[in-house]
Amino acid sequence: RRVGEVTVLGMLPLSYAGQIVQRVPVSFVFDVSPAGAAPAVAKGAVLQVVVSTGSAQISALAEALSDADVGDTVQVRVNSTRRVVQAVIESSDRARVVAR
Repeated sequence: RRVGEVTVLGMLPLSYAGQIVQRVPVSFVFDVSPAGAAPAVAKGAVLQVVVSTGSAQISALAEALSDADVGDTVQVRVNSTRRVVQAVIESSDRARVVAR
């Protein structure tokens, strides 16, 4: 991640009558703001982590041990037990435990 201008290359499919007839290379230029470059969860952020087993659900507060985005799997430290577990980030303040 970085702030400033970012160029991304891609292929644009051109179609006729539902069939792709040609692919054209294109460049997209984005101006990434500081807010856009920031992770969804910063290292040290406090998250609500949830453990689900069948229909039972338990939650606790935990600290993110690294920067992460939604969908990333990261280590978190449960505040009450100091135990480190793997969790998938679901939002900027919530994660789901995937490995204990």
